Amino acid sequence: FHYQVFDVLKATNPEFHQKLVMVPGDISLPKLGLSSSDYEMLTQQVNIILHLAATVRFDEKINIAVPMNIGGTKEIIDLCRACVNLKSIVYLSTAYSNCNRKYIEECFYDPPLEYDEVINFLATVDEAVLEVIKPK
Repeated sequence: FHYQVFDVLKATNPEFHQKLVMVPGDISLPKLGLSSSDYEMLTQQVNIILHLAATVRFDEKINIAVPMNIGGTKEIIDLCRACVNLKSIVYLSTAYSNCNRKYIEECFYDPPLEYDEVINFLATVDEAVLEVIKPK
């Protein structure tokens, strides 16, 4: 917490770091790879969730990126829905999710496929096919 981004927070609430809890997990796994006790603790005690985890490698294989970036976000949303004291979620993303658009507006865009369709496709398609169809 020795970065400038925390200066205002430290000035207004010097003990803020005592309220932060970091837990080990894996965004590509069900329930974020959290232990049962950590998941329970989060659902009962957390007020704010920061979702900043993702792969930002633009050359990442799609069968790795989707479970991390899309699946991880779905798991975070599921966790948020289970939280009894949640006041806020902060989500950080890149504009790369709409890289096919010349201009990105401040609005929600309908996805070309539903989450389950993408997951089912990736589970059944051969990795060689993914290499052939990926954008160059």
